[in-house]
Amino acid sequence: MEMGLVPSLRSLFDTTQMRSDFVVSFNSELLNEELGDELSMCIYRIIQELLANATKHSQAREIKLKLQVLKRNVVLEYADDGIGVEGEMLEENFGSMGIYGMRQRVRSMNGGIRFYSRPEEGLKVWISIPSVFNTVSNLE
Repeated sequence: MEMGLVPSLRSLFDTTQMRSDFVVSFNSELLNEELGDELSMCIYRIIQELLANATKHSQAREIKLKLQVLKRNVVLEYADDGIGVEGEMLEENFGSMGIYGMRQRVRSMNGGIRFYSRPEEGLKVWISIPSVFNTVSNLE
């Protein structure tokens, strides 16, 4: 990800939209914070999996993604207007390898992940991962 997280994500969205029926709306409030390679790659892979699942299963027309920093955490919000997911598919011991993999990635970064869905009401995912930024303090 030589060009940085946000430009890499924009490229991913462009590529994904060429082979899917949905539009991706993306809002990033990361400003110029440096997340580090490990956290950036984790976020990229999670979003990549969310888009792959949406392409295969959601029947969504629109996907909304928001990436921001809140209280020293990187927060990712995902929402689609697709067909939704049965509750059992989102439980710890059920679901696809994609959902399991996302959970494991977030946990490996000491973060939290929540899924919200009902049939015919789309899917919402909220992820928060602690971050330590490479910034210089102005406390002089």
